[in-house]
Amino acid sequence: DPEHGLGRGADRAGARSKHRAAGNSVRVRAVLAACADTAQI
Repeated sequence: DPEHGLGRGADRAGARSKHRAAGNSVRVRAVLAACADTAQI
């Protein structure tokens, strides 16, 4: 079923973007933490 294949591809893409978003938020948090540290010093 082609529709099912498309759905699976969309799910995969969604999981990939979610994973990327999680990685970005972790990176952003690390940068913010570093900024907070330098601000305290």
